[in-house]
Amino acid sequence: MNDWVISIGTGRSQAPLILAAKNAGYQVLGVDRAPNFALLDGALTISTYDAPQIVAALAEHFENRRFKALLARTSGPAVQSAALAADSLGLPGFGAGFANASLSKAALREAAVIADVPSVDGRCVASPPAWIAGTDWVIKPDQPLYGKRNVYRVSNEEQMGPAFAAAAEESVNGRVECQPYQQGRDLGLVLALSRGQAKWHFLYEELVSERQGRFEGRGVAGPAKLDDPMIYRNMRESAERLAALWGSTGFAFFSFRLPPSGPPLLYEANPGLCGDGLADKLFPALWSGINFFELDLILMTGGEFVPPPPPRSSATLLDGQVFIGDALEGVAIDE
Repeated sequence: MNDWVISIGTGRSQAPLILAAKNAGYQVLGVDRAPNFALLDGALTISTYDAPQIVAALAEHFENRRFKALLARTSGPAVQSAALAADSLGLPGFGAGFANASLSKAALREAAVIADVPSVDGRCVASPPAWIAGTDWVIKPDQPLYGKRNVYRVSNEEQMGPAFAAAAEESVNGRVECQPYQQGRDLGLVLALSRGQAKWHFLYEELVSERQGRFEGRGVAGPAKLDDPMIYRNMRESAERLAALWGSTGFAFFSFRLPPSGPPLLYEANPGLCGDGLADKLFPALWSGINFFELDLILMTGGEFVPPPPPRSSATLLDGQVFIGDALEGVAIDE
């Protein structure tokens, strides 16, 4: 078999996708500054951040290999590299629009306006805005490298300087997203997509705590419980409009803030089987025997995708530990 898949990144988080491809009979060409040669059949020693060099190198390799898919389980600028590389080879992918919205909160907000999706308001700035008495802000990197790290709630002028500096230092473009703090629940929606069309969806809760003005992701739980089924429908429709706009293939994760009243507000979107322990721990607890990395490969190669059935129980991943059923009922997450 001379069919190949490309893996953007070859580290620990990417290993399950690489193994799924090899178990399916594909050869794997890895792209990484320090490739894990033990897992690969070929490698390009290029930084996953260097999209132009990756595209040029893959064009050369395309002449004597049949590339069937491009796989990526990454974040930051590497997501853009994966999208551009897939587009250059005519392979299904996240789409450049999704990649940009994943990297930049400002780009996500612009896409939400185009798709008529309610989203959290905000401003992307290069320097701290003038302080207004009574302000209650969330300060975060516009282009974060590490998820929820360096996300702060700022309610007085003294907190602004250190929070802004920390967020700017972690932002790829040095800019910071300033959003009005919005009370409510954090809900996540995962879609399985094929060229912009949803094949499966699942709703979960994001467990986020606030400690001394700093937000911290503690875990995830699912399925999320909602009193009003229309809320779930609204989130699905919002996510599906964006997926159609981007023409995305693969798994996609959307984060919403559900305020006490009003519609759910989108504030984050990420392609691929991203972090937070969802694919590694929560999904195996909910769907024993189903390998989501194999499902991701099926989506990316255009195979027959069989949606997972509704889970028979609930599960919670908190601080790295999995609880089955209602073991966490009554446990406080916010501190």
